Order: sequence, then structure tokens, then C-alpha cells
Amino acid sequence: MSDQRSTVDDASGSIEVKEADQDMEMKESASTAPTDAENRASEEGEKDVFQGKIQKKQYQAFSGFVADVAQICHNAQVYNRPSAPVFAAAVRLRDIFSEKLQQLAAKGDISSDDAKLPDLGELPPVEDSVSLQYQNDDEEDEEDADKGDDGEDDEEDDYSSDDADRQRSRKGRRVRGQQTPSGRKERDDDVDDEMHKKRGRPPTVPTPMEARITSILRGLRKFKDKEGNLLILPFEKLPDKVAMADYYQTITNPIALDNIKKKAKRKKYRNVDDLQKDIELMFDNARLYNEDGSAVYLAATELQRQSRSLAEQEKARPDDDFRDEDGKLPLGEIQHDGRIWKVGDWIHIRNPNDLAKPIVAQIFRTWQDGAGQKWVNACWYYRPEQTVHRYEKHFFEHEVVKTGQYRDHQVSEIVERCFVMFVTRFNKGRPRGLPSASEVYVCESRYNEEKFRFNKIKTWASCVPDEVRDRDYEMDLFDAPRRMRKIPSPIKHLLREDAKETDELPRPTWGSPNAPPIVGAVHRRPLEPNVSEQEVRMFGDLGILVRDRLFYKTGTRALQVKFKANLSDPTGIASTRTDAAAVNANTSGGIVGCCRKVFGLTHEPDGCR
Repeated sequence: MSDQRSTVDDASGSIEVKEADQDMEMKESASTAPTDAENRASEEGEKDVFQGKIQKKQYQAFSGFVADVAQICHNAQVYNRPSAPVFAAAVRLRDIFSEKLQQLAAKGDISSDDAKLPDLGELPPVEDSVSLQYQNDDEEDEEDADKGDDGEDDEEDDYSSDDADRQRSRKGRRVRGQQTPSGRKERDDDVDDEMHKKRGRPPTVPTPMEARITSILRGLRKFKDKEGNLLILPFEKLPDKVAMADYYQTITNPIALDNIKKKAKRKKYRNVDDLQKDIELMFDNARLYNEDGSAVYLAATELQRQSRSLAEQEKARPDDDFRDEDGKLPLGEIQHDGRIWKVGDWIHIRNPNDLAKPIVAQIFRTWQDGAGQKWVNACWYYRPEQTVHRYEKHFFEHEVVKTGQYRDHQVSEIVERCFVMFVTRFNKGRPRGLPSASEVYVCESRYNEEKFRFNKIKTWASCVPDEVRDRDYEMDLFDAPRRMRKIPSPIKHLLREDAKETDELPRPTWGSPNAPPIVGAVHRRPLEPNVSEQEVRMFGDLGILVRDRLFYKTGTRALQVKFKANLSDPTGIASTRTDAAAVNANTSGGIVGCCRKVFGLTHEPDGCR
């Protein structure tokens, strides 16, 4: 191989890794790294500095020139992310420069001291900790969650209970047994809040195997060359496919540390040996492509030896070393009564308030306590009758809503498997392999228990555990998509006869402290300022009724009809579909009937007179 080939790969430095989180990385990079224009300007400025100093003979010694080049490379690494092209170019330049200096020293053109690059200190730590990435994912999800229809965060159900406590404290407290104006007794808020306080999403805690993998990846960042440079830097990213096309002709299975970390984050490694296979491959590739004795070749040889040592150390550690301060030992899965439970599984949990209605939940964590008892932490999904909502609200059949309740349960409380599908897939088929007797639910919204508000879910991935976000499930499709219909609230009959729009929001009726409400409540309070789902009704395939407006679907157009007079029967409306524009222009005459009759509404929409 030529020297050029060897030195070019010494930086092994930048490639687009087409993963699901690439956009996030690009956004972060864009906010912290210089723009291309800034980088070009910086490069031109540095070039001018060199030329100016040389022309003006400002270098009193060759070591001054060496120091300037080293400083430029160091600055580029300090102020750019390892994934940035500038960072890779700086590593490449430093390696080439170092080798050229050694060649000059070998020829006797410069002294051995002049051939040494100055020690400019360590680079800032790179956020490569797998456990840190686990931790940050939930935070990013909270920050980047889609906005609900009311403009509030789509993750609103998970906001801190401290905020909720402050909100409740402003409203004042009622004493147990105090009669309200309606004559009904209310529970003591303090007791309810303490017993049924919302538990937020649990922190991600790596299992012993995941912790071992993290430790090995961290350990690889501890080794440096005699000049203080991290040996692992050339292996952070794969080389650019365009700039170094010959690399991919030589290396059939390319892999870099970045790929390994992403696989670790997504739980792709079953054990340390699986991880070690990829690490060995990464260093074998480097030794195959680079010349014997080159900087990258030597770094690969040393790191390969050290990684084997780290792997043996981690494999020798007992699992008990990884218990947390509470004595919990994270588990990858739980075996109980011949069944295996893992993070991401949808389950029915025994409901002490109503054994006929088990709690619908998804497993987020699995662990074993100090006494050997096995537990799961699961996110609860409420049934419509367990929520507080307006009496006219309609729900899909088999609908559940996501809550902010993440509760601990002994594995013995798990009853059976079930499944929850996002609304966009529910009518298309059924999860493959799920027993026919297992319940399948549909979910469209999050439920905020503090404000008794429903927010449409726009990103289903933000609702499920990190470990299963990139795993799609196979489906047995129906012959044709099934029609989904909404039905009235199952607790509509609980509305008090004297209920008024000015009433305070009712409270659910609680029972067991580790179970959803025994029953929710309904009210007649005004609709939210923004259009909410209880205002929206489908009318066959004609369009959507929103309050007193019908939005007709006419091909790619949606024409709005304002009902200024009573409506005709369904047949009459259907006949206007071919001439929606005319209907839109003349909505006040010739249309007779009743909104309530035509659309099956329980009340007269505004504007329907």
C-alpha cells in the first residue's frame, strides 16, 4: 500500500449513519458546530496566518511552526463534535503532520525534539456513555413531543407531580365529609393525592449485561498515545464513502464505534461476547486497510488487546455488583409460571377494584429486589369509564387512553397478555402471533389526570419504551380496513340532573391505592376553546361535522357548509355532495330537518336553529 492510502485512513473519520436518530444529531450539531461558511472562513484565515508568518520570517524556530499546526488541529477538535467533518479533517491533518515530522527527523533534517507535537491538554469529554444516552432519550422525548390540539405538550400527562401539587394548593382544600353545593361528599384531597399520586416514567437503569457493555465502551476511551491523544478517536466514525471509496472496496463489513454504541443503545447485544465480536471486527478492519506500523494500525493493535482485557474483567463481575442503592437488580426479562415477560410487553394486571376489568398496561422496567421477588414497572392505560370527561364525549369501541401513571407491580399480579394498537393501525389488522382470545385495544389520546384533558397522540413512538421504539410488529391484515365507530360514554348516565356548565370539574372515585379509579365522572362544563374530539363526528364518507359545520370531502377539496337553517335527512345531504359548491353558496334555504335526527347527536349544535 502507498503512504497516502495509509495516512488518509489514519483519521477514519466521517460518514452518514442512516439511523432513526440522525435528524436529532444533525439538529444538535447545527446548533453547536460552526457552519460550512464559518469553517471555510476559518480555514482561509489560518492559511493567511501561516503565509504571513513565513513571509515575514516571524518563526524564530521550527518548533514554533509545529506548535501553530498542532494548535489549529487541537482547536478544531475542541470546538467541533467528533461527527463533524472538520473534526475528522483535523485528526487526519495531525496524523499526516506527525508522520511527516518523523520522516524529516529520520532523515536528519530536523531534531527529534522538533518532531514532537506539543501537549495541548485533553479534549473535552465526548458524550459517548451509553447509559447517558439512555437517560437523555426520555428528556428529548419530553422536549420534542408533539403539541396537542390545545397547544400544550403532547407529553403533558407526564409533567411533574410537584407542579400539580402547587396547582391544587391554590384551589384550596375541602375537609373529609364536607357537603358540596350539590349535596355530594368529596374525599379529602390530601389523602387522595398521596394515595393515588401520579408516578412518572421511571429512569432507565441498565441491566447487569448492559452495564458491562457500557463499562467496556467507556474503558476504550481511557487509552492514549505518548502525546496524550485518545487512541480511539480514529475509530469514532467510518470514513466518507465518496472521499474514500477504496476503503469500502477493501473492507466488506465496515463498522465504527458509532455503530457499536447505537447497537448497544438499542439492546442489540445479548452479552459481552456479542459486543466483543463487533469490537474485534472494527480493529481487524483497521489493521487490514492500514499499513503495518502506521498510527492507526498500532492503535488498533493496542486497543484490541485492551478490549479483550476489559471484556474478561467485566465477565468476571457478579450480577450483585450492579444492584442500585435500593437493592434492585435490573433484569432483561422475567420468567414466571412458564411465561416470559420483557420490557415492551402489553399486559393485563389484576385490578383490585374490579377483577372483571384488569388494568391495561405496558411493561417499562423489570427487576428483582433484595429478597428475590421479581417486579415490573408498567404504564397504565385507562378505560373510558375510568376517566373524567364531558357527558357527550364519544369513544371508539375497545378504546383506552395513555396515562402518566407508571406503577410497580409484582410479577404475580400479571394476569395475561393483551395488546394496544395506535389508532392509525387498529382497523387494518391484528398483531401476528397474539392468541385469538387476547384483547386488542385502540389508543388515540393521552389523558391528563390533573386537568382531565384528552390530547391526541401524534407520535406513537414517544409513548412506548426506548427498547422497542425501532421494533415494528407484524400484522395479520384484514381483507379490508374495518370501519371504526365511536359510541357514547359508558358512564354518561352518571350525569347529575342538576348539572350546570358552571359546576366544578368532578373527581373520580378512587379505591385501592395501586389501581385506576373505581369509576370516573362526567360533567356538563363548556367545551374547550379549541375544537376537541367530542365536538367532531363522522358522517359516513361525506365529511366531518364540527359543531355546526359540515366539511364535505370532494376529491382533494374540502368545502365548508355553515348550517344557518335546519338540515335535511341523510338522503338529502347525500344528494348535495355532487354540487357542494352550490350548497355552500345557498345553505339557508330548501334544507329542512333536524341536526339531532340526522347526525344522531344528543344536543343541538350551535347555529342549528
